Amino acid sequence: MAERKNSVGTLIVSREQVNLVIRKTMTHPLLFGIFIYAAFAETIFGIRVPIADLPFMLHLAINSGIAGMNMFILYAFLGTLVHAGVGRNIPMIAIIFSFVLFIGVIEMSMLSLFMNGGVVLANLLNCLFQLSVISGFAEILALGYFKAMLTNRLAVDPGNFPLFFPVRRSKSVLQARLPRDKRGAVLRVEALGQYVAIYTDMGRTEVRLSLKDAIAELPKNAGTQVHRSHWVRHDQIDAVVYQNGNPRLRLVTEEVLPLGRKMVEPIKNILDASAE
Repeated sequence: MAERKNSVGTLIVSREQVNLVIRKTMTHPLLFGIFIYAAFAETIFGIRVPIADLPFMLHLAINSGIAGMNMFILYAFLGTLVHAGVGRNIPMIAIIFSFVLFIGVIEMSMLSLFMNGGVVLANLLNCLFQLSVISGFAEILALGYFKAMLTNRLAVDPGNFPLFFPVRRSKSVLQARLPRDKRGAVLRVEALGQYVAIYTDMGRTEVRLSLKDAIAELPKNAGTQVHRSHWVRHDQIDAVVYQNGNPRLRLVTEEVLPLGRKMVEPIKNILDASAE
């Protein structure tokens, strides 16, 4: 399953999985109830349709049709927006709220042009304020109800998912990929084809990731790629040794790893600096 990488760790599963979860959630009866509530509330407060003397039932029918169109738009595009936004640590509530208001601006502007021949900025802003109160309450209600399901199905780590607030930045963004019982100081990383073996002070874990991407998610200057298949934290390096004339890297754990010839001098410099 493809995962989105970002500045705070892997927060969300693949776009295809996000779309599947969002669309399935939108068929829940609670969501239909919320759209009915929104249609009635918008009709009572005279939102969207800018004609004061419009019959109530006609106003309600128009708002119901608009609500249905909104549901279709959300069904079609919300998953992609959530995947892109959450991947950048933008709270899901902010993504949905902004998208609903954006749709509202377009709809109310078009309705005003069609019915009144122009857009009055003051009326538009007033309608948007009322719409934001109605939609904001509905969105908080929906996300609160579906919180456990959304975080468990959308988040790589349910404890690190920006549903209502951004997640805190971790010292190593690679930590979000690891099981909770294996999180700790990353000592070394080894490439294993399409996977990497991540060794922490809590144990070993295999993750579907390239070594290049794994290194990009580690704290800068914490370690060095000593070979095309190995990254090692600096304080784990013990010495440069040779076996059959080939350079090797001995770790403080007595393990011996291959060492690229071009890395011999840089590693010796690291050892000299740590000895000072």
